[in-house]
Amino acid sequence: MSLQSAWSTLIPESAREKTYSWLAFVVFGLLVAWFFGPYLHWFPRGIHEWAQSDRLSLAYGYYDRGFNFFLPRTFSLHPIDGVVGAEFPFQAYIAALLGLVVGRAHISEAFRVLDMLMLTVACTYLFRLVFEVTRNVSIALVPGAFLLSAPLYIYYSGNYLPDPFGVSLLCVSFYYLHRFFYRERRLAYFVVGFGLATLGSLVKLSIVLYLGSICLVLLIVSYVRPFFLSVREKVVFLVMMVVGFSAVGGWIFYMRWLNENYTSWIFLSTVLPMKDKEESDMVIRAIEQYVIPEYLTVSAYRLLYFSLAVLVIYGVLRWRQVPQFATYVAVLLVATVGIFPYYLLMGTQFATHDYYSIAPVLPLFVLVVLGGVLAMQRLLGNRWWLQAASVVLAVVLVYNGFTHYRKRMSTSVGLNFRSEWAVDGAAWLSRSGVSEKDRIMVLGRENSPNLALTHFQRIGLSVSDSADHITGEYAHQVMANYRLRYLVIQRGLYQKLQAVNPAFFAPFKQVSEERTRVLLAPREPLSTW
Repeated sequence: MSLQSAWSTLIPESAREKTYSWLAFVVFGLLVAWFFGPYLHWFPRGIHEWAQSDRLSLAYGYYDRGFNFFLPRTFSLHPIDGVVGAEFPFQAYIAALLGLVVGRAHISEAFRVLDMLMLTVACTYLFRLVFEVTRNVSIALVPGAFLLSAPLYIYYSGNYLPDPFGVSLLCVSFYYLHRFFYRERRLAYFVVGFGLATLGSLVKLSIVLYLGSICLVLLIVSYVRPFFLSVREKVVFLVMMVVGFSAVGGWIFYMRWLNENYTSWIFLSTVLPMKDKEESDMVIRAIEQYVIPEYLTVSAYRLLYFSLAVLVIYGVLRWRQVPQFATYVAVLLVATVGIFPYYLLMGTQFATHDYYSIAPVLPLFVLVVLGGVLAMQRLLGNRWWLQAASVVLAVVLVYNGFTHYRKRMSTSVGLNFRSEWAVDGAAWLSRSGVSEKDRIMVLGRENSPNLALTHFQRIGLSVSDSADHITGEYAHQVMANYRLRYLVIQRGLYQKLQAVNPAFFAPFKQVSEERTRVLLAPREPLSTW
């Protein structure tokens, strides 16, 4: 008798499920900490540090300027009063609330820990889904290990962006929906599962592809098989569908209203379909060169292909059982079809935003792996060599994911960043006598409205590459109009202005300087201050 079998005879089934679930949570939590621990104290840096800083600054906006969820703000004053329209800022708001506990100085770490926790929860619930069907710990580890072997998902899971967070919510949703449809028809499971899919769609709009797939499949199945759902279940489903899509649609319109009324462009989300074959070829090349190699590790791709093959084999060998899994197969097919319109609508943005591919595609891969793992266990049972192979596979997936991620973080993707000159800028400003309430103007080399301001932890304006073409009088007037008390200049730009336009500094006096930056203040504050 195996150790697992012996334990099964001594401990009740419900207790075993809870015990193994908590053990899985601890294991995956330790793995996630192993992945992200060295980078926990980093501020935005690396590829797409612009998007990272925008999301992090939302949390500081809530903390510093009131916890009105419906008026999200960033450090940048480019929009009126800093108000922006963004995808449902659930993460940022929770991170800001955590700041009340851990302190403002640790909001960034709290934000990262929140994302890490959600990743851990997603892996744990994928474990629970498989374990509660197979009663096999080894096989149940594979789907969570697959998530940890998705470098793009892992990279952005630690970088404030909503895309991985939305996918993690959807993974938990899969567990509750699976439990409702295939294990225990308790309405509470459906409500929680559908609610999490709705929240995921609010957090990341492209998750609505799966919310829509679930709704479409349930509508069709309920029509074809009238007794598939009870009357009560149908009523609850219809109510939640209306509420869910109303919430998603309502937030989209509200987001646009905020952007229009506060002249904000920071989080503008729009469709950019490809105009011609040349653009299409450019996007395809970018996906082949930058997205596919980073989306999954080689071992994860092989698991994906193997899982797809197992599903096909299972469908052929056990074709009589396929109707039992009609909802799963239908959601899989509808989501696959739905990805193509999304690709066509977002178009050229895929060439420059690799993270756009996380939310629409990765959940589909997770569903395939889940199906493949469950189908394999149904075909072969809990044979000892299958369990051993599953453990080896999980270890290989996690190790490959870890090494790929660490390599990514040690190269230009993770290390090189345009805002390096602003790192630890908040402490420097404080040492220089600039209070946390003082607003600043930043002249640097990055186009991001929030990147440098996030490092300096001050509200203000950030002026980009064109900074070397403006005059000192213009900068002075802008500072007066926005009540900005200090001017921070990147050292390289400061030296260039001294060489080509020394008159720029006539209205200013130097307050402080370091190797990478210089702090100035107006000699005579304008009367409009």
